[in-house]
Amino acid sequence: MEIRTTAIADCRLLILDRFQDTRGVFAELYRAGRYAPSELAPAWRQINCSTSRKNVVRGIHAAPFAKLISCVHGRVFDVVVDLRPASPTYKRWVGQELTPENGLQVYVPPGCGHGFMALEDDSIVVYAQSGEYDPKIERTVHWQDEQIGIQWPAAAEYILSPRDREAPGLPAQQ
Repeated sequence: MEIRTTAIADCRLLILDRFQDTRGVFAELYRAGRYAPSELAPAWRQINCSTSRKNVVRGIHAAPFAKLISCVHGRVFDVVVDLRPASPTYKRWVGQELTPENGLQVYVPPGCGHGFMALEDDSIVVYAQSGEYDPKIERTVHWQDEQIGIQWPAAAEYILSPRDREAPGLPAQQ
């Protein structure tokens, strides 16, 4: 496995080892010893799986815990936004296409926002969290916030939940 830094402090792009033969492909999504000792080896507390139609946008959601993102079917454009005001990379974003074939994962640091756009029908994202979901501690930021300026892939129509469509932008003074 290879671990690369990104333009956001503490955010990492992980390139998984993949083993392919006539049966198909095998890849470990996570093994604690492979990541330790580092911030990439928290105690994961919840594992989620979402399936999305093409052009669905989910996020931008931030919580005070880390996330480890994998696409296990289809293709997604995955985004991390630094929402930590004290960070040297505050308001920066990075985007990366994730597919089962490219073997990439994204580590989202605590306090950073995360979202993705499905580029194909039936795109499946699996992600581990070092904390449990609690809407009282999660923050949602508008996916098209002008202060962030994410360059989403073009689509005739974007499909969002009411929560994500109506999310507030960042306050003007930040």
